[in-house]
Formats: sequence, C-alpha cells, structure tokens
Amino acid sequence: MQQPMPALPREALDRIGQAEKDAAERYDRDRKPYLPTDPAFSFLAAAVFRSMARIVEYGRVFAEEVLDANLKEYLEFSPADLVTNGDLWLQVADRVRELANELWTGYIERLRLEPTLRRVRHRLAMLDGTLDQHPEWEPGRYPEAEPWKGFMEQLSKPDSEMALLDARHRDTIDRAIWDRIRWYQVEASSRLRRTPPAQPESEIEKIAFQAKSWGEVEISFFNEHSVQITAGKLKVNRQFGDLGMADTRSGKPTLAWHTLHDLALANGIIHRPAGSARDWATQEKRMQELRTWLKDRFGIRADPLPFAKGIGYHASFKIHCGRSYQA
Repeated sequence: MQQPMPALPREALDRIGQAEKDAAERYDRDRKPYLPTDPAFSFLAAAVFRSMARIVEYGRVFAEEVLDANLKEYLEFSPADLVTNGDLWLQVADRVRELANELWTGYIERLRLEPTLRRVRHRLAMLDGTLDQHPEWEPGRYPEAEPWKGFMEQLSKPDSEMALLDARHRDTIDRAIWDRIRWYQVEASSRLRRTPPAQPESEIEKIAFQAKSWGEVEISFFNEHSVQITAGKLKVNRQFGDLGMADTRSGKPTLAWHTLHDLALANGIIHRPAGSARDWATQEKRMQELRTWLKDRFGIRADPLPFAKGIGYHASFKIHCGRSYQA
C-alpha cells in the first residue's frame, strides 16, 4: 500500500520551485563552454567526449542542488517521513532523475543538430551580410552533414563511447540521489532523537510575548508531526521535537503531542469517552499534561482547555488540520 505523501505549506513549495529554477540557471552557465553552440566548441571526437564527461559532472551538481531544495523542506516539516516513508524517497528520486535526464538528452540532441543549424545560419548570414560577425558559422569550423551523421550513428551503438557516457550519467545521478537521501535520513533521525535544551531561545519561545489571550493563538497541523503556530503577529512552523514533545528515549512524539493532534482532528473538542471510568481518567491525565505544556509555552494564565459539562474538553484557541493535511 502506498504511503501518503507529507504535505508541505505553500511557502515551502514556492522555495522548492525557486531553488530548482536557480539550479537550472547555474547548470546552464556551467555547461555553456561545453555546449556545441559555443563558438570555440570542437567537433573532434576526443573533444566531444571530454565535453560530455564534463556535462555529466555538472549534471551531478544539478541533481544534488535539486535534492537539497526538496529534502531540506521535508527535513524541516516532516523529518519522520524522511526516515520511514519510502514513497517520499521514490517520488523525490523520480523527480530529480526526470529533470537530470531531460537536460542530458537535450544536450545530446543539440549536439546532433548543431552542424545542420550552423549551415542554415551561414546561409542566412550570407543573405543579410552579417557573416563577418559569426566566423564560427563558416564551413570548416564544423563537420559536413554525412560524416557527422555517420559519427552520430556510431555513437548510438551499444558498445560506443556515447553508450558508456550515457551509463555513467545514469549511475552518477543515481549515486547522487541515494547518497543525498541517506544523508538526510541520518540527519532526520538525529533531529527526532534530539532533546530540546532546558531553556531554548528559539523563535517559538517568543510566542508568549506576542499573544495576550488564547483567542490570538492558532495551531494548524500540516501532518501528524508538524504544525504552524500563530500567536498574535508571529507565525512559525515547527515539528514536535522542536517543541519539546519528543520522548527522550525513543525520539517519538509524546502522549501530550498525540492528544494535541487528536484535538486538531476533532476541531478543538474532545468529547468524554463512552468507555470505563479508567478510560476517562486516562483522558483527563492527558488533557492535564497538554494544559501544562500550553501554559508553559504561551505564558497565558487562562485555562486553554476548559471542560464543559455535556460536551467535554474544548480548546480556547483555534486548532485544526490545514487544508493540505495528510495523515
């Protein structure tokens, strides 16, 4: 059964899109001297293979930058998924592989067509009198049609230098993908195990000074491990470990965090369970733990989880699951 993908907020998706665009622009600048469109490009076989080998390396750099753009956002908002959600790894890997392959095949196609394009440009430049501005378009600077066609046909054979470079490209991209994923998995595991300091000075600690009442507080879950907290004018995104809600031994969410999550799923109201008195006593204990955490975090004295007879516990603040929430 396929695991659901963790939902990212719009801001994170925008950052990923911009980072991928920037990576593509850097890749274009890096490979420019090795493009067949460059005036100094040599169409001799040895030079062509050297250029392609360099393109393979720039493809690896591009893949790593795109991986970082995606995985650092999941590390921030859903580190547990980086450790356990295999479908997340596969989706990111497929995305990077697709982008890198498009760039690689685009280069090969441009290499194949460039001598023909130069001949066309040469004829047009002769007609409009601008040939002196483009000496690279003059015959002799690039191969004739038939020899180049034969060269490219040779490269399409399974045992050709092109085939070896193509295999090297695939292996390089795959190695970059899985090396990067493993690094982020280790980092995610470390974060989930990490115990918050006794007196953290993170931005979340400033929330108490931003909200004067529970009516100014809103907690929205991205997924079962990450939230967006709004308090007055301050808005931050955090996962359970950043909020001191990770078990110090296992690194997993505490029972108080699960209670907060249940509260979000129920849109702020926890009804009295229909089971035994023991069930209700357990529920009360969890609510008291959560009440203590909320008061400590936000510094608001009023009860954040009052009990209403006939209803149950209801939050004095806004709490819900975001529109993009995935369990």
